[in-house]
Amino acid sequence: MPTKKIQRLKKGRLAAAAAIFVAVLVIVIAAASKKNNDKKTPAKEKTSATSLAEQTDVQTSSDEEQAAKKADINELKQMVSEMLETQGGDWSVYFKKLDTGESFLINDRTFYPASTIKLFAMAAAYQQIYDGIYSEETLYPDISAMASGSNNVSFNNLVWDMGNGYITKWCAEHGLNDTYQYTGLYPADNADGLEDPEDRENQTSAKDIGKLLEDIYNGECVSKLYSARMMCLLLDQEYRDKIPAGIPQNVAVANKTGETYDVSHDSAIVCAPNGDYILVIMCDYPDNGFETFDFFTMLSQAVYEYLN
Repeated sequence: MPTKKIQRLKKGRLAAAAAIFVAVLVIVIAAASKKNNDKKTPAKEKTSATSLAEQTDVQTSSDEEQAAKKADINELKQMVSEMLETQGGDWSVYFKKLDTGESFLINDRTFYPASTIKLFAMAAAYQQIYDGIYSEETLYPDISAMASGSNNVSFNNLVWDMGNGYITKWCAEHGLNDTYQYTGLYPADNADGLEDPEDRENQTSAKDIGKLLEDIYNGECVSKLYSARMMCLLLDQEYRDKIPAGIPQNVAVANKTGETYDVSHDSAIVCAPNGDYILVIMCDYPDNGFETFDFFTMLSQAVYEYLN
């Protein structure tokens, strides 16, 4: 089942939590034993004062650790910014560490999404399944081919089924205000008739993609069950030559790419040893979209190694 696959992704973190619980239990037992021994001595007040000082030291240490984590995120942002400055084109990067909630966004703007619009189509399709408009059996073949195989015909099939513009409506209802679906995708033999009469292009942003991925990760996109379905489809993604290529092979990565001759994007949930995170990289680089793949990998590897 898809939920089992997610449970396996979090098995390491559950084991770590169990280890922490055991360690805390040992400390509590040791503290209780020390307290009983102290009752037999006349130095009770001194012991209490020492305990209070120790607690203050622990609190100070915790505050310092939290400050260090925030400083590290700022340092990571600076490192990414400096790497982007070495490249042509216009880049946007969204990052969020899912255990601490710390995040940053570099260059807040919208892009032609290419195939990353399929993330929103996947969520919108599952919404119609959840609402009882379609059965999962009816839509799943196109959802799967589109999300894992990036099939344009399947994306267009879903747009025809749901109604041209429904994806935009769904995004607006869920606070994804930078994302609009106006047209079908090419190359495909079923895109004719899905043109926008005002000649507008599809669009999205790194922060909208990041928010959607976070909702999927947290089980809050449509429903817990359908979030699990979507996570599994992204884990089965066929195109792994950007962000995932910079991550060790034993680390689970759920991603979705998109590219044309003019743009290049990738977005991922990385289930890393030191904490899961979201990384979205988008690039507008006319005539050079397909020449950017190596830099995506370099940037992904740098982020992973910095955090782990």
